[in-house]
Amino acid sequence: MSEDVLQLTPEYKLNREWSIILAAFLGGPLPAGYLIAENFRNLGKPAAARNTWIITIIGTLAVIGLAYFLPEGLNNRRLLIPLIYILLTRMVVRQYQSKAILEHVNAGGPMFNGWKGVLAGLIGCAIMVAIIVGAYFLMASSPTT
Repeated sequence: MSEDVLQLTPEYKLNREWSIILAAFLGGPLPAGYLIAENFRNLGKPAAARNTWIITIIGTLAVIGLAYFLPEGLNNRRLLIPLIYILLTRMVVRQYQSKAILEHVNAGGPMFNGWKGVLAGLIGCAIMVAIIVGAYFLMASSPTT
């Protein structure tokens, strides 16, 4: 006696790896973390989504602090910092989501449009610029003694 197992096509959408990396390239850790957390949430892993947000916020603050405290003489810091968080983003997605994304695609599940990564990256870039400009004006307006 053989049983036919009905394979249902997933209805939820996931973000592709390259879209998440593009978001990191355009806007830093915030948009990448948003897309990774969204994937975890859609995969039914709310704790992983929450942890992703915590790590993303800490990582964003670390990136801003690192950019501020790196010595001026370090000519490649404009390339070094983005390279680090893009590689970290790629490692995280490969380690924790690539298999689930591949299974989702193989099951015929829908994927988010790649433009979502672009939009998330541009919004993340605007947020980072606002944070940096706000911090600059806060430090510039503080009284010196």
